[in-house]
Amino acid sequence: IAVAANVLRKEKDGWIDYAFRQAVRHLEPKWRPAFERGDLQFENAIETAAVLAESGGGVLVESLKESFNSSELKGQTRLEVLTNILTAGEEQDVFDYALRVETFDINGLYHPILQGKALRVLAANAKYRDVRPAGDWQSSLIELTKSQHVEVRAGAILLAGAWDVDACKPAIYEVAADPDELDEVRVAAFQSLSLWENRSGRQGLVALLESELSLSLSLEVVKALAVLDSGKAIEFTGDLIEQNDFSDTDLQQLLSGVLQQREALRQLADEMRSIDLSREQFQQLLSALLATGRADQQLLAVLGARIGIGTRPPPYNESLIASLKQSALKSGNPNTGEAVFKAVACASCHRVKGQGGIIGPDLTGLGTTLSGERIIEELIWPNRQVKEGYTSLRIITKDGKVLQGYQRKTKLSESTGGLALLDPQTQQILVLNPGDIEEVQKSASVMPEGLTNLLTEQQLHDLIAFLIKRETD
Repeated sequence: IAVAANVLRKEKDGWIDYAFRQAVRHLEPKWRPAFERGDLQFENAIETAAVLAESGGGVLVESLKESFNSSELKGQTRLEVLTNILTAGEEQDVFDYALRVETFDINGLYHPILQGKALRVLAANAKYRDVRPAGDWQSSLIELTKSQHVEVRAGAILLAGAWDVDACKPAIYEVAADPDELDEVRVAAFQSLSLWENRSGRQGLVALLESELSLSLSLEVVKALAVLDSGKAIEFTGDLIEQNDFSDTDLQQLLSGVLQQREALRQLADEMRSIDLSREQFQQLLSALLATGRADQQLLAVLGARIGIGTRPPPYNESLIASLKQSALKSGNPNTGEAVFKAVACASCHRVKGQGGIIGPDLTGLGTTLSGERIIEELIWPNRQVKEGYTSLRIITKDGKVLQGYQRKTKLSESTGGLALLDPQTQQILVLNPGDIEEVQKSASVMPEGLTNLLTEQQLHDLIAFLIKRETD
């Protein structure tokens, strides 16, 4: 039924409507018990509502409510049942099962974490199915934004942003700017500002970045600002990188957060031309960028120039390959090569014996499948023969977002005519509707050319020796 519900993503006709209706009704003995237990989740609120509408959703929602109120229900299952109520329910259900504090008094004990999650579910649902309570619900939401419980306050602030509640906006900005407020609540306020209609939260986010913030909070504000204004967010990114020492993880998260919009890669390349960093900092930046899986050749060329290297490999030459293999076997040190492997960002994308990144192929058994010559070819000319399953696509969506990953085939993508994209960083598959895609750009390999230009001749020999050594390992 989860697959059948995907027809709602495309334009339907009478035959599809009929087939969908029959699927819902005839499969109901299978899917309904799972749904009531919280074991079945649809991809978004639209699909959930449509399935329930065809099956007499009101009765089913009532059954879910009974399940939620059962004293025997466990924590995670209760949350999943609650999610289904909020996704499929009507106006009064939304109020009762998110905004009403008494609902979360279970067996005589109040559960603020559960209510906070309920509020966040509604915030996420607003993008797909913006059902709001009838009557004066705003006063209840305003009270929740003042809750003494951190989870509830954060969830309420986020929901107020998703619902664009004008009455909450002054208080949300006040929370965002309050240095004595808890970080979890402030981060929710930053995210709330990014959700306000007509980009009205942009000015507040810019003002926050011009105030005194910790590095961790500055990163969260920049990521929120990137949703509204990627150019300004990248300007602040450059300032943060110049002024702070970043861990590799924080730098990767920052770059992933700001490189979501169409022009972001070009804007970051422009910023890198003027930024004042040491060679070592640019190398760390390059390593972090590669680990995001979002690099492009223009940006790499700029970083290469700042490091002082070219990004073009030498012309392909079989004699050069033979010479490099001979030199690596003769003078290369595999132990030193392992250090080079980690230092030059190879380990950001590739795993060896369970250690390293997941963007590129696992190299643990490299020598059992590739000859030394082929290993050298793929190291220096990664685009000549890309391993099956690792051809990269760059997708530009109609709302201006940029997605990059590996194309996959799933039952869902084949049945809907959509495009399945594996995010190399998270390993999650996203299926895009054809109507959501503006442009598809095909590139050979996520691994850019010219990385070996970072190495001295001896370091290159050591790295090749390490990779070839995988034969015997």
